[in-house]
Amino acid sequence: MPPASRIPLVDFAGSAEPGAERDAVIGTIRRACEEIGLLVITGHGVPEAVVSDAEDAARVFDSAPTSRQHS
Repeated sequence: MPPASRIPLVDFAGSAEPGAERDAVIGTIRRACEEIGLLVITGHGVPEAVVSDAEDAARVFDSAPTSRQHS
């Protein structure tokens, strides 16, 4: 796993409209996917409760036996 300092933090705030900021975000995402394989997104506007519920569901799924994950 890459060191935490190498995982890009991408802020979506202000990148909804075409322009230099959006282009920079796209470039950061492209590099993260090609070179590291993951990134952390902030400023996306998804309510914290939704993010927390998704994290909880992922943990439950990940802790399930592999046979159940594939059913």
